[in-house]
Amino acid sequence: MVPSAKVVAILTISREVYIRFPKSNKIITIKIFIGCLFIFSGIVKLFPILAFEVQIISQGITSWLAVIILARLVIAFEIFLGLSFLQNNYIKKFFVPAAIVLLAVFTLDLVRVIIYNGFAGDCGCFGQIIIMTPLEAILKNIILIAALVYLYRLIENETGKNWLLPASFVLISFVPVFLFFPVKRFQIVTGNEKNKVTKQGTAVTEKQKEINIPPVKVSYKKMDTTVRRDIKENENLPVAAFKNFSGGVTVDFSRGKEIVAVLNMDCDDCIETAAGIGKLNKEMNLPPVYFLLFGDKKQLPEFINKTKTNFPYKFLDEETFFTLIKGSPPRIWLLQNGKILGDWNFRNFSIDNLKAAVKKLHM
Repeated sequence: MVPSAKVVAILTISREVYIRFPKSNKIITIKIFIGCLFIFSGIVKLFPILAFEVQIISQGITSWLAVIILARLVIAFEIFLGLSFLQNNYIKKFFVPAAIVLLAVFTLDLVRVIIYNGFAGDCGCFGQIIIMTPLEAILKNIILIAALVYLYRLIENETGKNWLLPASFVLISFVPVFLFFPVKRFQIVTGNEKNKVTKQGTAVTEKQKEINIPPVKVSYKKMDTTVRRDIKENENLPVAAFKNFSGGVTVDFSRGKEIVAVLNMDCDDCIETAAGIGKLNKEMNLPPVYFLLFGDKKQLPEFINKTKTNFPYKFLDEETFFTLIKGSPPRIWLLQNGKILGDWNFRNFSIDNLKAAVKKLHM
């Protein structure tokens, strides 16, 4: 197929602009773009930082005890790299290679995630602000690595050798991250309880330690309840930890048929999903529906009013919520006798999918 005259003209003009664009301007443009991208990537992971921690945990990289340090180190280092690209010292000698290595490590880990978990899910590269699949993240990293290699070739003679400015960026990056997002979630107990992990003063018993599913007392906006600290240990039925719901409803998810929805009351998609389930429940005979809700209890009346639903619900603490959704809400399960017949997330859920699955269940 022969390109049209218009396409040829655009390509020709673009080539001329590129040739005439001074090398120094190319260097500045690439540095600013990469620097701002790293800063943005680091900052958005902080809100909320627990979502990034759960992202790391869900990939099997480390434990809950180590992730609180690792997550902050990664975020602070990303911000540090971003700031460093906005100055002129040691760009070619240190910061370009460091950025390439970091992106290469991220890319290899994303390949591992795809091998074990497939192409679905959120990579967590830009926190909860921009959702990207692992494959999209790999393509993004390849483009950035190519830009960094090009920047490395553009810089012929590096003149900046003042280490004081980059060193100051270490303080600017690391101190605020650890100061404003302190590591307070876990503490190591001494004495007879040595090497047992606690959260907010609740110790792990030897029996709980043996089965590796220690309950943890969590306080979230004055809520006080006992939940499983690591839902992943029961990944075949992640909602098995929840038995008591509003209205005195007790359920055993290992028996019977149920629909469980994990919802954020601030999330428009979650509100739409809940409303859709409510409408579908009026159209056909749905199995019992249970909502696992995240948010302030004061939001509940407004949530019920918007969704026109009145299903049994249970409030989740922050850690449990992000562990269950593994990315962005909502997440919906269709269960039968403890087996997951349907597992949908924000990308693939639709009322039609749920309707078809329920019809098949009734056949």
